[in-house]
Amino acid sequence: AYSYGSDINVIIKDLSTGLNTVNVFDLDGRVVYTSGVSGSNLSINLNQVATGLYTIQLTGAENVQYTKKLYIQN
Repeated sequence: AYSYGSDINVIIKDLSTGLNTVNVFDLDGRVVYTSGVSGSNLSINLNQVATGLYTIQLTGAENVQYTKKLYIQN
């Protein structure tokens, strides 16, 4: 993740094939970002989210899920 001015971007590289969606959840379980996945790299713009802890969830074929925690400080 990186920040430039007021822009907050999360870069995920070398994604395995078969992943089809990415969701970002806040601590209350609300979806703050969702998108389809295509290609092996993904850039997520999180300018609109508040400071706090978030969960990034990548979902693939047969509902295989990968999760990672992310702390954003504005």
